[in-house]
Amino acid sequence: MRILVVEDEDSIRTALVRAFTRDGHEVRAGAGLGEARIVVADWTPDLAVSDLKLPDGNGLDLMAQLGVPFIMISGYATYDDAVRALRCGAVDFFTKPVAIKDVRSAISRARRPQGPPTEVAWSEAAEALVGVRQLLSHVPGRLARLAVAELASSAAAGRLSVHVDQQGVRVWLDGTHALSSTVDRGRWLAAHGIRLALSPESVVAIVDKETSTVYDESAERLWDQELVVGRAVQATTWSTAGSWLLASVRAGAGPFIGLPSQLGTACAACDVSIRTAPEALVQPGVGGEERAGLFDDDGIGSPVA
Repeated sequence: MRILVVEDEDSIRTALVRAFTRDGHEVRAGAGLGEARIVVADWTPDLAVSDLKLPDGNGLDLMAQLGVPFIMISGYATYDDAVRALRCGAVDFFTKPVAIKDVRSAISRARRPQGPPTEVAWSEAAEALVGVRQLLSHVPGRLARLAVAELASSAAAGRLSVHVDQQGVRVWLDGTHALSSTVDRGRWLAAHGIRLALSPESVVAIVDKETSTVYDESAERLWDQELVVGRAVQATTWSTAGSWLLASVRAGAGPFIGLPSQLGTACAACDVSIRTAPEALVQPGVGGEERAGLFDDDGIGSPVA
């Protein structure tokens, strides 16, 4: 991240520049508005950390011109100053003396994808199903919707946010979750190329950006489906399925007719072998003996009623 530091006190400016540089950021600094304007003439910061009262003016004036997220620091701030800063887009507002660890935390918050998140919170599992389903029509891409469903299903209580930016879709789940201990969910998402970042407080699913926002519940089998063991499953219309599919196959569900190849590949990646049957089984006029023959030819075994 490119960070601009605007601070007239040499010791504070030097400490901030040193700390942010050690954190891996590209940092440039100025002791006042004039120096800062020279810096940004040919360099655009992603975020700014600025003093409010500067020798040549008010730091808020520069922040309003830059139009980037910023963190305001002041030794003489009033309540009105803080309100004005937050209304101008400040990520946070600190009074001196300020701990660098607190500024670092504010920078971490600013690094989350910008824009209003799509969010839902719940305190019991039944609420999650209702609330999250309302989000799906706003989530771009079937893989992102799969990530939403899997993360929501993993938490008895929590808050889920969907962030979309130029790099893709990020699904944040904050609260008590069991994804880290649910092998199938984690492996199923990984099998679809969805990256996970886990911490004690949250889990994040990262998905490459997709443009389609059309949600078709008949094609995206995201939530648990009741499949009758020993009966052929017509899956021609499916495009996405949740990790519940793995448990169903292990329980004996199938064979599957018209199952998309990507779902079969994902099952194989999770060490689950899925049985398939030819499309001819669903054509009209196919009798019991013909069904038995089709299964025998396919090595599947006894016919399916």
